[in-house]
Amino acid sequence: MERKLCTNCGSDLIQKDGFFECPYCGARFAIDDGEKEAEAIRSALSDIKIEQLSNARRLLYDATHTRNPSLKKVHEAASYVLAIHPEDILAKFYEADGDDDPAVLNAFLKDLSCEEALAKEIVRWSLLSLDSRNVGPLKNFVERNVEIDSRLDVLTQIEDEADKLEEGLYSPSLPRDVFLCYSSSNMPEVLEVLDLLEDNGFTVFAAFRNLRHGKGAVENYLSAIHEALENCKVLVYLSSKSSRSIQRDALKDEITYVSRNLPKMKRVEYILQDYETYPPSLMARKLIKECFKGLEWCQDPEDLVQRVYDAINVKEEKNIACPKCGKKNPSSSHYCFSCGAPLREDPKKKETPKPKAKVEESKWVDPDKPFRWLFVLICVAIPLGWPIAIAYTVLYLIAYFQKQRRINRK
Repeated sequence: MERKLCTNCGSDLIQKDGFFECPYCGARFAIDDGEKEAEAIRSALSDIKIEQLSNARRLLYDATHTRNPSLKKVHEAASYVLAIHPEDILAKFYEADGDDDPAVLNAFLKDLSCEEALAKEIVRWSLLSLDSRNVGPLKNFVERNVEIDSRLDVLTQIEDEADKLEEGLYSPSLPRDVFLCYSSSNMPEVLEVLDLLEDNGFTVFAAFRNLRHGKGAVENYLSAIHEALENCKVLVYLSSKSSRSIQRDALKDEITYVSRNLPKMKRVEYILQDYETYPPSLMARKLIKECFKGLEWCQDPEDLVQRVYDAINVKEEKNIACPKCGKKNPSSSHYCFSCGAPLREDPKKKETPKPKAKVEESKWVDPDKPFRWLFVLICVAIPLGWPIAIAYTVLYLIAYFQKQRRINRK
């Protein structure tokens, strides 16, 4: 029996009543489609190449079916498939989708015809990183390649994703009230807190919902998180054993970024599990203490809602120091609560400033004439007197040596 490979993941297809089914990815292919694909591969590739193609397709499937696919890994796997089988439709689609220009993908989809299983896989991947400019061409592609029975469901998925794009659901730069910082291992509690905050009218950014998990998700993850933090008013940190781990993004990236780059951002620590049960490591404790310095954590849902509301709506009063005793008072006070001294000058009692007296510039006074002339004589005598001094010294030395000779002769 000739091998028939799944064009989606590269596994061997199993023939059932009226169709071929992939046991690995669950894709189904019509009998005619499976026969045509197997015949095309056999005519183009040797047995060794067919085995290599199966492995390459499996690598490409694994690269595109992870939670946060890497654009680099997808590109490498697609290139590997195309090096073995240049006409592989799915690999060519991933190459076109990896281009930054949406027109490249639109041109690829314009006249593309393929099996329904591949068409649904193309739609699945496109929805993970849908661009508004690809919506129309993608709908036309579905109209041509998906059967009527499931076409409506696929088109509805595309329209729903297009609506989310228009609402800015996937835009990190959209201003929001709350940035939800959490660990994915606490997802049931995360969903409860998310519903609690949104039911009370707050707009919330949660990475699992508001970040795209399509192409380039790994490469763009941190920049998107930082952009979202900068456009939110309050950080709500869901503190648990998992989220307190220094290995988790919640503590390693998000809490650290807020502490260092957003010191004025309001923040609330909401306890999911007590510290006493599993205390954090020394480094984790230091990071949490630095971020929530002077703030008490809370555990009651109503308290959380109230704290978020206060952080957004209640403005902190600035204190004003008393000019007499130095004690701090609320900025709205007019008199010091400690010593009673006025904190502000009464505008009625302000005296008109006296005009400043004009200070005449002091004129330069000449020194006395005798000293001036003495200074001039000294300046002239110094350069003229040194030849006389040298001559006198020479004559003195000659006379000294002659005198010494006479003494020695005697």
